[in-house]
Amino acid sequence: PDRLQAALEPLGLGPFTIETRRVENHGVYGTQTIVRTAEQHGVHRHWPDIRRLIEESALPESVREHSLAIFRRLAEAEAAVHQMSPDEVHFHEVGAVDSIVDVVGACLGWHELGVGRVAAGVFPLGRGLITCAHGVIPSPGPATLELLRGRTVETTAEPFELVTPTGAALLTLWPAAAAAPAGARLERVGYGVGHHPLHSRPNVLRAMVIDDGPAADGASESCLELEFNVDDTI
Repeated sequence: PDRLQAALEPLGLGPFTIETRRVENHGVYGTQTIVRTAEQHGVHRHWPDIRRLIEESALPESVREHSLAIFRRLAEAEAAVHQMSPDEVHFHEVGAVDSIVDVVGACLGWHELGVGRVAAGVFPLGRGLITCAHGVIPSPGPATLELLRGRTVETTAEPFELVTPTGAALLTLWPAAAAAPAGARLERVGYGVGHHPLHSRPNVLRAMVIDDGPAADGASESCLELEFNVDDTI
């Protein structure tokens, strides 16, 4: 947390702290993260404002590029929902300091871990209603659904927002990987724990770092064979 905070403070977002604690959820222990900020509720930013903050930062180039791409994708999704241009999008929850820390911090973590691609599972969809700056909207939110176009989803009975717009943008924009090939080696496993208690499942995001290099342990390799028949040739 201290390393992430030190790298993110030059963004000039004002005072904030990143706190972590170990918690248990449905028998699974993991890390719960809280971003505390002195920013007053209701302070929001436009996409050009966030773009300028990131472009002028001293973050590593790859972190800036990924962060800008995520917020651009969020702006395009909101623009599609509200029928306006991305530069006119007025971010509400996503434009708050804690959300900016979430997105840029995730991209910084990606960079620090040296991850090349990400394979995400099926996206679970909650139900019910969400209260936000626009009032009461159905869950999943319209922007989230816009971001998940073309992705595999499953419905659940959980009356909560299980996939947020920022989560959807991160996992659908980072370079995609297929399932781990034969010979891949599992290096590390981490669990992030959410704040809402769910009814039927742990509120946990599991991440696995996998070395999927060719025959990661030297014991096996993958081979692609192309086979065909040619008829009536001279």
